[in-house]
Parts: sequence; structure tokens; C-alpha cells
Amino acid sequence: MTLRHRTAIAVLAACALITVALFFALQSVIAARFTAVEREKAAQDLARASIALDQDVAGLESSVEGWASREDTYQFMQDGNADFIAVNFGESSFSELGIDFVVFVNNSGQVAYSAAVDPSDGTRTPIFPSLEQHVTGDSILARHPDRTSSVAGILLLPEHAALVASQPVPQSSKMGAIAGSLVMGRYLSDAEAQVLSLATDLSLELRRVDEPEPPADYQAAMSSLSGGELSPVRELNGDTIAAYDLVPDIYGNPALVLRVDEPRDISAQGRQLVWYMIYLLIGFALATSFMVVVGIDSLVLRRVRRLRTSVETVADSRSSSERVAIGGRDELAYIAGAINRMLASLEQSHRALVETEARNRALVEAIPDLMFRVNQDGEVIEGSWPLRARGASGNGGGPGSRDLPDDIAERLPAQMKQLGLPHIRKALESGETQVFEFQMSPDAGSPHYEARVVPGGADVLVMVRDVTERKHEEEARQKSLLLKEIHHRVKNNLQVISGLLYLQARRTRDQKLVEVLNESSNRVKSVALIHQRLQQSKDTVSVELGEYIRDLTTVLLHSHGRESAPIRLDLDLEKNVVIGIDTAVPCGLIVNELVSNSLKHGFPDGRGGRISISLHTDESDSITLAISDNGVGLPEGLDIHKADTLGLQLAMSLSGQLGASMEASSSQDGTEFIIRFRDTPADGGKPAREVAHAGTASGDRR
Repeated sequence: MTLRHRTAIAVLAACALITVALFFALQSVIAARFTAVEREKAAQDLARASIALDQDVAGLESSVEGWASREDTYQFMQDGNADFIAVNFGESSFSELGIDFVVFVNNSGQVAYSAAVDPSDGTRTPIFPSLEQHVTGDSILARHPDRTSSVAGILLLPEHAALVASQPVPQSSKMGAIAGSLVMGRYLSDAEAQVLSLATDLSLELRRVDEPEPPADYQAAMSSLSGGELSPVRELNGDTIAAYDLVPDIYGNPALVLRVDEPRDISAQGRQLVWYMIYLLIGFALATSFMVVVGIDSLVLRRVRRLRTSVETVADSRSSSERVAIGGRDELAYIAGAINRMLASLEQSHRALVETEARNRALVEAIPDLMFRVNQDGEVIEGSWPLRARGASGNGGGPGSRDLPDDIAERLPAQMKQLGLPHIRKALESGETQVFEFQMSPDAGSPHYEARVVPGGADVLVMVRDVTERKHEEEARQKSLLLKEIHHRVKNNLQVISGLLYLQARRTRDQKLVEVLNESSNRVKSVALIHQRLQQSKDTVSVELGEYIRDLTTVLLHSHGRESAPIRLDLDLEKNVVIGIDTAVPCGLIVNELVSNSLKHGFPDGRGGRISISLHTDESDSITLAISDNGVGLPEGLDIHKADTLGLQLAMSLSGQLGASMEASSSQDGTEFIIRFRDTPADGGKPAREVAHAGTASGDRR
């Protein structure tokens, strides 16, 4: 389909849509407005009919008032004179008065006289018993509280609906008493409704609300009126509209439904006007569509056809040097210029494409991973290998060579068929990347490789990377976790032993044995503390000596029960002094023995004092640990090298194990031990000690 045809169809469709939209708009606006006017007129006519009915009631009320105010009427109520009835209510009196029944009611609420005529043939009949119930006793028709009282309206009887009016019968004197009530009325028959229609020039109808099976429109109207809607208007058919109203009786209850019918001439005129306007719009739309299509074809489509011919000529030439020729300064000229620029850009892009492909090929060749395509049978189709692999292969392949390295070319296809074939087939079936690891040989020292199988059509792309270093790191982490678990278990076992010694000491009454058990418990705690720090540290083979001494002395003060005693603990500990576990265990035991010795013997009789511990290193990586107190000092003449006490012997023995020198001095001002040693790891390497920066920490410990 050409652009001309599409343009014509689009314009016609747009005009059709506009016409349809205007039709519905006019229908909803103009026709709706005519319908609203029609409904307003129906409501107005209903009001006229209601007024006519009210005037009919008012005329009857006025006639009854004239009869009730006559003197002879009052006299009849007093003496019951039969001549009054014969003269005034003879055979023809009812038709002359326009009534169907008359009732005189005395002050006792009883009927003094009543008469009625049959509305069908005019014969004299008694009043209906149902009417007598409404005009006797204490009803509003029989009892009037004063001379000005009046009742008029609709009375709904089982036999007929009636217009009724009641007036008091007073004495002519203004102060005279009321002798009774005069009630007159006429039945609302079809003839009465016809009279109202002629009087108002309207088509109206009255129906009782208690009618057993009223028409459907009456049922809907009564439902709307009972719901609070005022004078509903309903469309009976395409030619008639009706308005409804409820007429109450003299008691204020709904009695009749008044319906006024109106011909729908106004809405018919509105619909006719809408169609006239639609015909005009259709003609205008067709004329406009023709002019628009002709204009678009002349101004746009003809130039588009020229542009198409020029582009086809360039395409047939198969040369990017050809250009489109079209003049002007409109959008089509801009398109032609854009096409020419695109052709020039394609010409440049073609030249740059070769260079880009060369650069991309070099980039792929420089990737350190092995990449190759493998078919579903595990056979290598082509590959790209790292430069170092090609250089080490000895096959002389240049940077662009696709030859496989000698050491891999021979074994990789077999390895791929043996290990990678299941992963290759799974990647082709699921369309998801598969990852697996392998070794070229079962030797434990053989490099580890990770292969990623990426599906791509009928083949897969396999990328192989050397992950030996990562494997070693994972093994190192696993060993570290294993060492932490070992330290944790050793620490728990030592704490169990320490707890058992503590429990045994509590059950022993021999004070010397208690001291021995407590000393043994403290020694075990010092070793357990090392394993605890190793478990919590990232380094599982060395501890930070300063923090270890701080924790150990805190535990010793607590275990000797000297928290509240006046003993101060001064710590001058250099930070980041890290030693191996083989050095930390004897060093911790030495600190345990010397500090315990000061706590036990340096401050007898609960006297107070100070224990000082300093830790420093020098440029030769020598560690100096000094432990002193201001207690009573060592016994005079004691040689620590020949001491017979277990604590000093153990300290000397551990110093020898460390290869450390230990000096002791004692005076009246207290005792000081100086231990100098070097950390020598078990593997013979450099000491596991790092001094990031020097620092001291001191504080009182009680």
C-alpha cells in the first residue's frame, strides 16, 4: 500500500472519528438539552394539574362554607326540620351543587342527616358505611375546635376516592356556639378526571396508591416518590413522557398518584436538529479530506517518491561514495543530507572496522586465560592462548597464531573429553554457564585449573584459568582454621585442668598443699591464656606479648584475691612485640612465677605496695622484660641460681630454655628481675616480631 493510499485512509479515518465524536457530543449536549427542556415542561404541567386539583378542592370547600354559615342550616341542626332537607336537597339538588353526598353531624358526633347519589345513574342511595366511619365520632370531619376550622381534601374510601370538605355549622352571632358539622363531597370518577383534563388542557390520570396491580410505570414512580424524589419524570416510549406526583388525603397519608402525559415533540425536534448538523459535518469532512489528500500529495508525497528513487539508485550502485540528490530546505532535504552524512560515516566506519578488528584480536590474544571453542563431542575447534603459553610452547607461533601450545595441545583434548564433556553437554542443554576445576595430572604438585563453559549456539566457549595460587590460599585458610580449632580445644582442656586443681584445692585442708595446687592452677592458666589469644588472633602461631602480659597479670591478681588490697600494678609495655608460641609459653610461665612470688612473699601481713612490669626491645631485636616490686625483698644472701624454691628454680629453668639471661637485685626498696632474650622461631626463620610503632601503657591494677 502506497503512502498516498495510506494518507487518504488516515485522513478519512480522522474525519470519520471527528464526525462520530461530534455526533455523540451533539447527541449528549443538544439532544440532552432538548430532553431536559421537555422534562421541565412535563414537571410544569404536572404542577398545573396539581393546582387545578387543589382549586377543585378549594371550590368544594367554599361551597360547603357557604351552606354551613346559613342561618337555616344552623336551625336545622337544632330542630331537624324536614322542610329544610326537602327544599334544599331534593332530587336535582346534588347535580346542581356538584356533589355526590352530604352529611350533617351533630355535636355528639352522630349523623343527623345523610344522603348520597350513585355517580353512574344519579339515583338516591345511602352513604357508604366506610364514609360514615370517617364523619362520626371524633374524626376531623365531625369535630371542629372553633368557628374558623375547616377540613378539605382527598378521602380514600374502599368504594371510591372522593373530594371532601367539612365546615362547622355556627350560630350567626360571632359568639354563638357550633351546632355541628356539614360534610359534602363528590367521587373522583373518570368523569371527574376528564373534567380536570379539559380544564387544564392536559392528559392526566388519577390512580389509587392501594390499587392491587398498578401499571409498571406507576410502581416505579411510587417507589421513587417514597424514596424522596420530587415529581419524577419518566419516558413511557419514544412518543410520550409522563410526570408523577403523590396526592395526600385529609390525614396526610399518600392517597392518589397523579400522572400527566406529554407528547415528546421537543425531543423529536432536538434529534432532527442533530441529524441535520451531522449531514452538514459529513459533507464538510468529505470535502476537507479531499483537499487535504491532494495538498499532502502535492507538497510531501511527490518529494518522498523522488527521495525514494534517489536512495534506490545509491543502493543499486553498491558504492558508499554515491550520494542522494534532493533540493529544498524542509525535513525531506534534511533527511537527504542525513543519508549523505550516513553514507560518508559508513565509508569511514568500514575503514575503521578493519583496524578495530585487528585491535580486538590483539586484545583477545593478550588475555591471560586460555580460550577455545569446543563442539558437543569435546573436540577443540579453535583457540586463543596467552602469549606466554605460546612463547613457551616452542612451536614458533606468532601473536596471531591459532596453534595450540605443545604441552597442552597433546593432553587438553583428552582432558576435555574425559572431564569437561558432561559439563559441555549440560551447558548446551540448559543454556547456562558451567564451571569446574581439574588438574592436568594426578600429582599433588600439579597446577590447578578452573574451566568456564559458556554456551554459544551449537558450540561452547571454554575459558581456562590457572587457579593454583587461589587453591594454595584456600588451603592456608583451612590450615589456619584447623590451628584455631586446635588452640580452642587445648585452651578448653587446660581450663578443665585448672578448674580441677581449683576444686581440689578447695577440698584440701593442708594449707601448703592448697598453695601448691593454686600455683599449679595459675601455671596452667598462663598456658591456657596463650592458646586463647592464638585462637582469637588472625595469626595462629604468634602472640602479642604486651597484651598477653596485661591479661596474665590481671588473672594473677584475681586468683590471689588481691583485688581490694592496696597493691598497684604499673605496666610499661611496648606495643606490637610479637613472639612465637614456643617463646610465649616459657615467657608466660616466668611472668607467672615472678609475679606470684611478689604477691605471696613481697607484701606480708596485708601491707600494700606496687608491682611494676616493663617490656621493651632494642635495635638488635633483643627483648628486655623487667619485673619489680617495692616489697620486703629477697632473703639476705639468696643466690637465685642456687635457690631451693620451686618458683625460682622453674623461672631459672625456663630462662635457660629461652636462652635468656636473668638478673636479680634486692634491697630494702624491693626486688627486681631483668630477663633478656630473643625470639627464635621453631622453623629457624626470622623472629615473629614486628614493631609498628613504640608505645607504652600503664595503669593501676588492684
